[in-house]
Amino acid sequence: MPYLHNNRDLDMYYEQLGVGEPIIFLHSGYSRGILAFACQILDFQQQYTCYFPDFRGHGRTKCASLEWNTPQLAEDIVNYLDGLAIAKAHLVGYSLGANVALYSAVNHPQRVATLTTIGASGFADPDGADAFEPEWLIANGR
Repeated sequence: MPYLHNNRDLDMYYEQLGVGEPIIFLHSGYSRGILAFACQILDFQQQYTCYFPDFRGHGRTKCASLEWNTPQLAEDIVNYLDGLAIAKAHLVGYSLGANVALYSAVNHPQRVATLTTIGASGFADPDGADAFEPEWLIANGR
């Protein structure tokens, strides 16, 4: 289970599959990381090295604080690229991940080979995200 020490307070969990140009899949705020892209894994790993990082405050990533915002997550991804020595990558973002990808592309265009966004919105807020986690749903009889 790979972790990348990404900042002084962040150990970012990620999965890596395939071979070829790097493509970074950025999950939504209400997903379980790599599972958000389960249907794409088989196809994309044939031509790309696919990376599936868990954002801070999400999945198996470890950090001192669970507070986050879109600009901070985008900087985490740029630091993630640095940590893996990836100069430029394709970004595919879903929902929150789409906003992170957009922010990354605007502020670090030299790091983005291509950009694909799915379900981007104008505002990302972590409030209420726990109510969509399977553990919360089970614990609360939903």
